[in-house]
Amino acid sequence: RQMSALAASSLVANMPSKVLTRTEVITTVLTCSTQTLKDKKFWKVRLSGLELLLSLVSRVGIQKMSTVDSEKQLIMEAILPYKETIMDLARKSLADSEAQVTATASKISVTMAWWP
Repeated sequence: RQMSALAASSLVANMPSKVLTRTEVITTVLTCSTQTLKDKKFWKVRLSGLELLLSLVSRVGIQKMSTVDSEKQLIMEAILPYKETIMDLARKSLADSEAQVTATASKISVTMAWWP
């Protein structure tokens, strides 16, 4: 389970933006991440699910609103309907007992903090 989420994370980080902006791709990423975050026994599985989300939101990057690249703008517009779902998953993970899981959840929150 951990390796499949890490492989999906690598795919999300390297796939073309036209593929990433498809609704089916984003919902599949969210489904995979949600399934890994349900694992209560293995923290590395939960961490890999959060890394999958982090690679998704990192495609937009941390930028000032005035200097947003058009490609990154399209990715953000595709992910924006799922912002609350992603933020909810990150918020729930902030209470995790493992420090690395909490740190990755906070990275997701920081990355998405400037989004509208």
